[in-house]
Amino acid sequence: MPRRVPLPPELLGRPFHVQEAVDFGVTLGRLRGADLNRPFCGVRDMLGETGDLVARCSAYATRMRGDQVFSHTTAARLWDVPLPPWIEDEPVVHVSTIGGGTRPRLPGIVGHRLVASTRCAVRRGLRVTDAGATWLQLAEVLRDDDLVIAADHFIRIPRHPDPGDPRPHIEAEQLAMRAGRHRGRGRRSALRAVERMREGSDSPRETRLRLALIAAGLPEPRLNLRIEAGGRFIGFGDLVYPEWKVVVEYDGEQHRLDSDQYRRDVARHEALLEAGWVHIRESRTTPFSGPDSAVSRTRRALALRGWR
Repeated sequence: MPRRVPLPPELLGRPFHVQEAVDFGVTLGRLRGADLNRPFCGVRDMLGETGDLVARCSAYATRMRGDQVFSHTTAARLWDVPLPPWIEDEPVVHVSTIGGGTRPRLPGIVGHRLVASTRCAVRRGLRVTDAGATWLQLAEVLRDDDLVIAADHFIRIPRHPDPGDPRPHIEAEQLAMRAGRHRGRGRRSALRAVERMREGSDSPRETRLRLALIAAGLPEPRLNLRIEAGGRFIGFGDLVYPEWKVVVEYDGEQHRLDSDQYRRDVARHEALLEAGWVHIRESRTTPFSGPDSAVSRTRRALALRGWR
C-alpha cells in the first residue's frame, strides 16, 4: 500500500478550503484521500473533526463570502442561548447573505437573505448576527416562554462576570427598542417577550419558574436579592418576596451531586429558617402541577404570611 503523503503543517488541526491546499502544493488526488472529511463542497477536514456545531461552522467559514454570516438558530447556539431540544439537535447550519447577494444553496446549509442594515458580531471566532438580530430571528420560531428565556440570557448581568464573555450581550433597553422597531415576522411575540424579560435571571429554569409563578396569579418576585439577618449575610435568593419573607429557588443537579455545594446549601437553608424565612426549593423532579408543585407551595406560603 503506498504511503499517504502528509499534509502541510499549516493545514493540520483545522478545516481548510481546497484552493488553499492547492496553493500549499497539495495535489487533487491527495485531497480525495480517505482520511479527509468533506463537510461542504470545496472544504476538507480531518475525519472526526467536524462533529459539533462550532466545528461545522468553522468548516463552512473557509468558503464563506464577505457578505455572509451565521444567523437564526445557528447564531443562537453560538451565543449559547438555552433552546428547546429540537433546535439544539438541528443537523443543519443557517447562513444568511446580507444585502442583495444570492443566498447559499448547499446540502446541510439553510440559506437566508437579510437586509443590509443587519448588525453583526464575532462569536467563537465566527461572524454571526448580533444579539439583537439573533433574538428577533428567534421570535419567528420560539414559543413565548422560550423567547423570554432567550431574552433573559442575552440581557443577563451576572454577579460574577466572566472576562472572556462580557455581559450583557445587549442591554434590556436596547433589546426592547429594537423589538419596537421590528416590522418583520415575530414582531408580536417579540413585543410580548420584552415586557416579561428581566435582567437578573441566572438560568432558564429560574426564568421558567418565575413565569409560572406570575402566570398563576402570584406577585412577581424580585430576582437574586441579597438576604441578610441581623447584619449577617445569608446569601442571594433566586426569586424573593421580601415583604412576606418567602424565597423560591431552583436547585440544579450540581446542588445534589457536589458534596461541598450540598453542605453549603444545607447551612444556607438552616440560616434562612432561623431568620424567619420560608425557603421553597424546586428541583428537576418537582411536579409541574398539583399540591406539591413549587407554585402551589409558594401560594400557600404567601397566604400564611398575609398575602391576599
